[in-house]
Amino acid sequence: MPPVSRALAMLRSLWKRRPRRFLLRRGGGDVASIRALWAVGVMAAAYVALFTGLTCHRFSLVDCCYDLSVFEQSFWSLVREGRLLVNSQEGLEVGRFSHFSLHFSPLLLAVAPIYALWQAPQALLFAKTLALGLAAFPLYWLGAGLFASRAAGLAVA
Repeated sequence: MPPVSRALAMLRSLWKRRPRRFLLRRGGGDVASIRALWAVGVMAAAYVALFTGLTCHRFSLVDCCYDLSVFEQSFWSLVREGRLLVNSQEGLEVGRFSHFSLHFSPLLLAVAPIYALWQAPQALLFAKTLALGLAAFPLYWLGAGLFASRAAGLAVA
């Protein structure tokens, strides 16, 4: 049996054995579940605060991030001029000026309100760490569901 098939079979068996109460109720309503969700929220907030500060500090020291400048110009054109993620770099390389002419990434439009509130490259760094920090909640639910333990869910998150 190939390794990929073996891994899929293992995931299927874990899915069948999982206690459904953790996934259906999303942590339940008892005090321990609420405290666990608060702990996940505090850990996620600490992660977002710490890594936003670190990435913004790194950005202030090394102001030469190529990809960040392309995305910053794209969001600037969206917020200020109403053009859909237009930047000059992709126009020079390919002859098409929109980011969507090369990449289909509609999820980037979800970052636009954050950039509209704080029009700086640091807003994009904050949005990145916020997305990673919010991933702690589904990871907690997945860990608590697979291992039937809130402590395991917290460890996974």
